[in-house]
Amino acid sequence: MPRSTGLGLKIFVKTGLKRAGDEREINTARVLIKYVTASSSLCYSVFAPEIFLLGNFMKIATTKELGVELQKLTCKVRKRLWIASPFVGSWYKASCLIGTRWQNHSDVKVRLLTDKENKGWLDPTTIRKLASRGKVKHLRGLHAKIFIIDDNVLVTSANLTGTAFERRYEIGAFLSSSESVQVIKYFEEWWKKAEYPEPGWIEELEASNQYNGRREEPGGTPPKKLCSLKQPEPEGKYKNQKRVPFMPRNGAGLTAPSPKKFKALFAKSNRFFVCNTDRRYDPNREAEIQMLDRGCAAAWEEFRFPNHMNEVKRGHAILFYAKGKGIIGIGCAKTSRDILEPGTPDRIKGRVRSREWQIPLDWLIRADDNERAFEWKSPPPTFFEVTGKQHLNIRRLRRYFAALLFRKYR
Repeated sequence: MPRSTGLGLKIFVKTGLKRAGDEREINTARVLIKYVTASSSLCYSVFAPEIFLLGNFMKIATTKELGVELQKLTCKVRKRLWIASPFVGSWYKASCLIGTRWQNHSDVKVRLLTDKENKGWLDPTTIRKLASRGKVKHLRGLHAKIFIIDDNVLVTSANLTGTAFERRYEIGAFLSSSESVQVIKYFEEWWKKAEYPEPGWIEELEASNQYNGRREEPGGTPPKKLCSLKQPEPEGKYKNQKRVPFMPRNGAGLTAPSPKKFKALFAKSNRFFVCNTDRRYDPNREAEIQMLDRGCAAAWEEFRFPNHMNEVKRGHAILFYAKGKGIIGIGCAKTSRDILEPGTPDRIKGRVRSREWQIPLDWLIRADDNERAFEWKSPPPTFFEVTGKQHLNIRRLRRYFAALLFRKYR
């Protein structure tokens, strides 16, 4: 069988020997591997002795199908999400592949096996998300890429990065539960050999200039995407939630207790803060919807600029930002911030182990359908002050929402 370079996946071949008296039968099997590119479609058909597939249900996938099939499994994960990947990409791309179900289901055991010496290719946000719900270990020299979802396994050439699943010619084998036993055994052996990184290593990743930002892996990549990753469909009570079409001009879709309170906020408040709704990492919008419904702004440790949240006092303005939309709500702080320990009943995210910071709010205006959001691209921090900052024009923001609000109440 010809050797194909650049593929981390190896197909093992064995000769099947069957004895019928003194005769031996050699079973042959046909292997069809199809590579599809933008310019051509190449097929390699090889006849070889019996293919050792560890079972009858192995599925080979590449390019778009590889990511889609992985997403189907992770969206239904119930007891185990174990990942071995030398490189770890951005959280947005990672969440497209492994979903977010495991974050809110404490029964799911989460493990990440990686090589911390690949500092330039480990996204600290993704590492922190996985570490907050499970365990992360370092195995020097790790090269294998394995995704274990419950009792199913994907053995692949692709790292946990958008680059691998969107821009490179990767291939993988999906194994059923009966076929996955040996791979899971190897993972457990490696896990025992691996070591826990020293405390503070994620902070070192964040502070280090070695992280390469948009470049998730070394080496060249095709100039164009082969496919695009998409966020998984919402689950639970938001599964059948329909997208609201563009709001009509009569002001429908806006909620506010009083135009007078809205005007008073901008007249009296001299401090303005932005709360990021975490939509990028919460595709189901569960935290965002709860914050809007319960009247609060929340952040979870560890986040940047906690001193900004400590500065919030009664009467200060809180601007609610949703990634990809803009500012979707404006609130007035009722009190200063409160810190809720894990297990506190009033938390937004009850199953997250980190402490939750909350600021009770009176929502003065909410663009419930998001189509009336004030278009603005926020910096990445979860919570920060924008008073006097040039990148957000407060006057323009006030005029925008005032025009919508007073149109509704006139």
